[in-house]
Amino acid sequence: MQYSAAVVQFLIQCRQCTQCLIQCVQFLLLFWCCTQYLIQWCTQYLIQCVQFLLHLWCTQYTIQCSHCTVSNTVQAVYTVSNT
Repeated sequence: MQYSAAVVQFLIQCRQCTQCLIQCVQFLLLFWCCTQYLIQWCTQYLIQCVQFLLHLWCTQYTIQCSHCTVSNTVQAVYTVSNT
């Protein structure tokens, strides 16, 4: 029973992380498309600045997802090895 609960929790958290990453990538793609149209009205420095901030935002989600996945994998293996 503990094994099943650990696996279910792992899958739920992984799915949540994946959804966040997908939303992040979709947002970046949308932003990139917009900047292609706006580039003639915007300065290159401003665009680079915003892109850099968005990159940092994406990186935070990636780090959180990696941490979440590793922690839950370790917990699932530990639970299985103790049953």
